[in-house]
Amino acid sequence: QEPHYLVVIPAEIHSGTSENVCALLTALNETTTLTITLQHKENITLIKKVVSEPDWQQCISFQVPLVIQRSGEIATVKMKVEGEAFEFTKEKKVLIRALESATFVQTDKPIYKPGQKVKFRVVSLDQNFIPQQLKYPLIEVLDPQRNRIMQWQNVEPQQGIVDLAFELTAEPMM
Repeated sequence: QEPHYLVVIPAEIHSGTSENVCALLTALNETTTLTITLQHKENITLIKKVVSEPDWQQCISFQVPLVIQRSGEIATVKMKVEGEAFEFTKEKKVLIRALESATFVQTDKPIYKPGQKVKFRVVSLDQNFIPQQLKYPLIEVLDPQRNRIMQWQNVEPQQGIVDLAFELTAEPMM
C-alpha cells in the first residue's frame, strides 16, 4: 500500500491571530521526517517531526505573522516528507488577511445640556463580532468646532468594553 499525506490549513488566515494546521500520514512503511513551514517574510516551521509509526496525525496551533496591507498578503505553506527511499514536496498559497475591526461609540442619550454628565461606551468588534481587547492609545471628545473638551490615554477595555464619563461645563463656550 502506498503512503498517503494530508495537510489541512485554512486558505485564508488572519494576521496576529492563532490558527491551526493539521497533518495526517498513513500507510508509512519506513521512518519519515515531516516538515511543514509557512513562508512569508521569513520561514516559520509549523511542524517538524520524525514519524516512525505507520499511521500518525497531529494538529498544532501557531501564531500568524502580522501583515500591513489591508487587502492581505500571500504566503506559502510548504510540506516536505522525506524517507530513505523517497522525498515528496508540495506547496500551496494561503492569504494572510489583516484583522478587520469596527469601533462603535454609544452614549446614554442623544443630546446634552450644559452641566450634565455625559456617559458613553466604546467597543471594537472583529469580523466575527467578538469584542477586541485592544488598548486605545487615545480617546478624545470634540465639540462641533473640533475643540478637544476631554481626552483619555492608554485606555484598556474591561471584557472588551470601555465605559467613560465626564461632565459638561455649566457655561457653554461662545
